[in-house]
Amino acid sequence: MSVELGFFTLGVQNVELARAFYGNLFGWTFDKHANVSNTKVGLGLSQSGAADASDACFDVRNLAESLLRLETLGGMVIEKNTTNWGLVVRCSDDQGTQFSMRQTQRGLRDPI
Repeated sequence: MSVELGFFTLGVQNVELARAFYGNLFGWTFDKHANVSNTKVGLGLSQSGAADASDACFDVRNLAESLLRLETLGGMVIEKNTTNWGLVVRCSDDQGTQFSMRQTQRGLRDPI
């Protein structure tokens, strides 16, 4: 039996600000406990302080549009790398939590 990710918690400084940031960036909606309610893999926010989630890589439909939205929301691009999976961009949100985004060469397996 293989083990798969069951839930991922993204540490942030302020959950309410993060709801707005990630809701606008990725289109996530949240339940009352700050769990994302419209993704296949369980995701949530925790007010445990800004975290380096650079190993958390979120697939997006259009990377160029997502990067523009990122900067509009107060986030920033830290680094861009071309990998076997396509362009992977390391970013930070408007509170300093770091993560990555990518648009694969083949596109998304299961678009949101």
